[in-house]
Amino acid sequence: MRVRVQLEAFKEKIPIEADKLNSNITEVEIKLCALTIVCTFLNPYAAEWDADRYVNAVKAGPPRSSESRKVAQLKLDKYYRPLELGHLIEPATIVDIHGQILVWYLPGILTNFRVVSQCS
Repeated sequence: MRVRVQLEAFKEKIPIEADKLNSNITEVEIKLCALTIVCTFLNPYAAEWDADRYVNAVKAGPPRSSESRKVAQLKLDKYYRPLELGHLIEPATIVDIHGQILVWYLPGILTNFRVVSQCS
């Protein structure tokens, strides 16, 4: 919980220090990234299946017809139930049954200044 409080404090600091931002990365931005990554580890969502086995099941080859696609999807859903996550708003990781990271969700890891400067 303490990390989330620190993360929110840094997010509040960003607009204040926005005038100091230039092409150089600031200490506040580095701390923001670090705290966001730490929060992802503290907020895992675990699938009930092994990712390596899932990959092997999917690798078997694409179904040839739309009917066999439906059957293949039903078979996958039977053994590898999708996670019901809803709408994520905090940093999180999605891991398999062994803790292997499948997805990182890192909202706000880049400041608005960085996002805009990368787009222009």
